[in-house]
Amino acid sequence: MLGGGVISRTTADYALTSARILALLHPEADAERAAGFITHLALAAERVLRQNAVEPMTREAWQQVKNSPEYVAALRLWDKLEEISPVSFPASEREYLFLYMCMMLE
Repeated sequence: MLGGGVISRTTADYALTSARILALLHPEADAERAAGFITHLALAAERVLRQNAVEPMTREAWQQVKNSPEYVAALRLWDKLEEISPVSFPASEREYLFLYMCMMLE
């Protein structure tokens, strides 16, 4: 993605560091799902850098994410990923990222 100009060096560095944190905190995570999540995270960060917004998730869908058994683990992971983030993710991006984290941690 970096070589093709899809993401910036800043985003690529964030994605690589995030992948390391994910592997440390959740070594049990399925590798394919983890890679998919990191891809979503990188694309979301790049959208924020480029000031491209995504449509918010419906309230019903967000409530389902929050009711997921993996939600608490996703919150803990997010705390670490947000600490090192080069961007401040808007709520619409965070909601989708939580959806992907919960799916990954199933």
